[in-house]
Amino acid sequence: MERIFLPKPVAVYIARLVAATHPDNTEATESVKKYVQYGTSPRAAIAMGEAARAHALINGRPTVGFEAVSYTHLRAH
Repeated sequence: MERIFLPKPVAVYIARLVAATHPDNTEATESVKKYVQYGTSPRAAIAMGEAARAHALINGRPTVGFEAVSYTHLRAH
């Protein structure tokens, strides 16, 4: 799956999503600040990137786009 390219802006987007799960992060929502004690680990970002790569691969795309991250992220809820 290394042949499926993950562009830096998409990787930064994933990092921001993961960081927003930490209650002390400025991008955390009020719900996160109220109900979450610890955010996700860095492995969550790796898993999201790999899931988005898999989505791109299944759909015949050589590059991961923001829509692949959104697709896999929304399925996790």
